[in-house]
Amino acid sequence: VELGVIRDGRLQPLCCWQEADPVELVWDEDEEPLESVYDVYNAVDAFPQQRLIDGGLGPNNPHGEESEDVYFVDRSDLSEGTVVALREDREVWW
Repeated sequence: VELGVIRDGRLQPLCCWQEADPVELVWDEDEEPLESVYDVYNAVDAFPQQRLIDGGLGPNNPHGEESEDVYFVDRSDLSEGTVVALREDREVWW
Protein backbone atom coordinates (compact mmCIF):
# COMPACT_ATOMS: atom_id res chain seq x y z
CA VAL A 1 0.00 0.00 0.00
CA GLU A 2 1.46 3.35 -1.04
CA LEU A 3 0.59 6.84 0.10
CA GLY A 4 -1.26 9.31 -2.05
CA VAL A 5 -3.54 12.30 -1.93
CA ILE A 6 -6.88 12.45 -3.73
CA ARG A 7 -7.09 15.54 -5.87
CA ASP A 8 -9.61 16.22 -8.63
CA GLY A 9 -10.84 12.62 -8.38
CA ARG A 10 -7.40 11.13 -9.05
CA LEU A 11 -4.84 9.68 -6.67
CA GLN A 12 -1.49 11.47 -6.77
CA PRO A 13 1.28 9.30 -5.24
CA LEU A 14 3.33 10.93 -2.49
CA CYS A 15 6.95 10.51 -1.44
CA CYS A 16 9.27 11.80 1.28
CA TRP A 17 12.87 13.02 1.03
CA GLN A 18 14.10 11.87 4.43
CA GLU A 19 13.27 9.38 7.17
CA ALA A 20 11.64 11.53 9.82
CA ASP A 21 8.65 11.68 12.12
CA PRO A 22 6.33 13.28 11.25
CA VAL A 23 6.78 12.25 7.63
CA GLU A 24 6.95 15.24 5.27
CA LEU A 25 5.31 14.16 2.01
CA VAL A 26 5.28 15.85 -1.39
CA TRP A 27 3.95 14.78 -4.79
CA ASP A 28 5.98 11.92 -6.25
CA GLU A 29 6.96 13.40 -9.61
CA ASP A 30 8.31 10.01 -10.77
CA GLU A 31 4.79 8.51 -10.69
CA GLU A 32 1.73 9.36 -12.77
CA PRO A 33 -1.58 10.02 -10.98
CA LEU A 34 -4.03 7.14 -10.97
CA GLU A 35 -7.20 7.84 -12.93
CA SER A 36 -9.47 6.08 -10.44
CA VAL A 37 -9.36 5.11 -6.81
CA TYR A 38 -11.15 1.93 -5.75
CA ASP A 39 -10.06 1.53 -2.15
CA VAL A 40 -8.83 3.86 0.55
CA TYR A 41 -7.05 1.60 3.03
CA ASN A 42 -5.80 4.08 5.56
CA ALA A 43 -7.27 7.56 5.81
CA VAL A 44 -5.14 9.66 8.13
CA ASP A 45 -5.13 13.22 9.32
CA ALA A 46 -2.59 15.18 7.32
CA PHE A 47 -1.49 18.71 8.01
CA PRO A 48 -1.04 20.38 4.60
CA GLN A 49 1.39 23.24 4.23
CA GLN A 50 3.47 24.66 1.41
CA ARG A 51 7.18 25.00 0.80
CA LEU A 52 9.18 26.94 -1.77
CA ILE A 53 10.35 24.90 -4.75
CA ASP A 54 14.18 24.68 -4.69
CA GLY A 55 14.08 26.63 -1.44
CA GLY A 56 13.50 29.78 -3.50
CA LEU A 57 17.16 29.79 -4.44
CA GLY A 58 17.55 27.18 -7.17
CA PRO A 59 17.64 27.65 -10.93
CA ASN A 60 14.00 26.52 -11.28
CA ASN A 61 12.69 29.14 -8.84
CA PRO A 62 15.23 31.97 -8.45
CA HIS A 63 12.72 34.51 -7.11
CA GLY A 64 10.83 32.17 -4.79
CA GLU A 65 7.39 32.59 -6.31
CA GLU A 66 6.72 28.87 -6.93
CA SER A 67 5.60 26.56 -4.12
CA GLU A 68 4.36 22.99 -3.66
CA ASP A 69 2.09 21.22 -1.18
CA VAL A 70 3.68 19.35 1.72
CA TYR A 71 1.69 16.92 3.89
CA PHE A 72 2.81 16.13 7.45
CA VAL A 73 1.70 12.71 8.73
CA ASP A 74 2.69 11.03 12.01
CA ARG A 75 4.31 7.64 11.34
CA SER A 76 2.22 6.10 14.10
CA ASP A 77 -0.91 6.91 12.03
CA LEU A 78 0.28 4.78 9.09
CA SER A 79 -0.91 1.20 8.95
CA GLU A 80 1.52 -1.71 8.90
CA GLY A 81 2.68 -2.42 5.37
CA THR A 82 2.33 1.19 4.18
CA VAL A 83 5.17 2.01 1.78
CA VAL A 84 6.61 5.50 1.93
CA ALA A 85 8.65 6.14 -1.24
CA LEU A 86 11.98 7.77 -0.36
CA ARG A 87 13.26 10.23 -2.98
CA GLU A 88 16.22 12.08 -1.51
CA ASP A 89 16.45 14.29 -4.61
CA ARG A 90 13.26 16.07 -3.48
CA GLU A 91 15.13 17.66 -0.54
CA VAL A 92 15.08 21.44 -0.41
CA TRP A 93 18.43 23.07 0.38
CA TRP A 94 17.93 26.36 2.21
